[in-house]
Amino acid sequence: MADVEFVGARGDDIARNAPHSRFDCVVHPVDKESPNAAAALVCCDMCYCWVCDVPAKTCAEWTAHCVANRSIEWMTVRNKAQRMKNAREA
Repeated sequence: MADVEFVGARGDDIARNAPHSRFDCVVHPVDKESPNAAAALVCCDMCYCWVCDVPAKTCAEWTAHCVANRSIEWMTVRNKAQRMKNAREA
């Protein structure tokens, strides 16, 4: 069996070129169920912090938030962050 190597991509790819949560990144994929924190820290320019809803590169708590996923625990953290953000904007 011959090895296959992916060497590039052409054209628009919405999964690659649109803003997305870190756990949905196709440029730097991570295990969604139990991400490795060191690997999850690396993000592309389109990755967003799922908790703060800001670009990942501007998240003040990225070292903690980079491993966020859609689990109940992280949904609780996200909901709290969104409530605090809305209160500041009101």
